Amino acid sequence: MQRTIQGFHLRAARALLDWPMPILAECSALSLSTVKRLEDDRDSHGTRSRRKAITALSRAGIRFLVLADGSIAVAKRTPCDLSGNLPDDASSDTGALPAIAGE
Repeated sequence: MQRTIQGFHLRAARALLDWPMPILAECSALSLSTVKRLEDDRDSHGTRSRRKAITALSRAGIRFLVLADGSIAVAKRTPCDLSGNLPDDASSDTGALPAIAGE
């Protein structure tokens, strides 16, 4: 899936986290210029760099989901997704966690 994640997906993921480019660069151990190239889709040989950026975003709570039509959705995990518990203000009749797309 990493090859199908494009620059606009990375930008959307950063926006969901409210991260400027330098934060993604730091968290993924990439240079700022490499992050810019990845987001501009100008880094045709950047498989390793793209993987580092995707890993950093995933660790921060971003999910890249493949939809039925093959397109990629970018989502931010909720506290429920991260902890496995429902937030205090959420209620459920069965106590079971709600189904999450892509899982």
